[in-house]
Amino acid sequence: MLCNDVGANPVRLAELTSEIYLAESMEPATTPNPAGPTDPLAAGAGWYWSDSTEALGRIVMEKDRLGWSTGGPSTPLTPLGSGRYRMGTGMAVLSISGAGNDRTIRTVGGSGEIVVYRPAVPATPASRSELVGRYASDELAATWEIRLDGDTLRLVWPKFPPAPLAPAFHDVYTTSSGQLSLIVRPARDAKGRITGLLVGAGRVRRMEFAKLPAPGR
Repeated sequence: MLCNDVGANPVRLAELTSEIYLAESMEPATTPNPAGPTDPLAAGAGWYWSDSTEALGRIVMEKDRLGWSTGGPSTPLTPLGSGRYRMGTGMAVLSISGAGNDRTIRTVGGSGEIVVYRPAVPATPASRSELVGRYASDELAATWEIRLDGDTLRLVWPKFPPAPLAPAFHDVYTTSSGQLSLIVRPARDAKGRITGLLVGAGRVRRMEFAKLPAPGR
């Protein structure tokens, strides 16, 4: 079934159409219980980050059931076995593997799109000072500066007033000015030293800024 209305939910429409034509061959559906506090998935409750989509996801416990949220209301998770869970009533599936900081969440949408999430490690105050410096983007022909004002990092950029950089978690910061919201991440070399920034804004992702030498060097 094809439909060009983004809110039409063609998968559900196809299911309803099938029910009409196959009604005589179908039996009443059983509704499995959603995952609850005793499900192994409960140990993985918390925040997760997708590097490919620059988005956060969260496993939450609400009213004694586990759900998955990417910013709005959580979607109930129903166990399918072997670490796999159905998301809501559609075809989307969430799977989980590993443990601790090695845990991986993998979601497969109804149309087959795959997104991988990994645990979001909390930010530490000591890591903020590493970002201080000037950064340049050839793509944007712009130079930005990050300053430390007391305990607050501030982004100084052309055409906008200085904006605070809020730590979302380790190596991920957010900032906004007016209707423009950004995700700012440090780029690091093999030794962990910051060499630049990766900046995302909505569907624009991973814009590169190179760190400039400190004045006098």
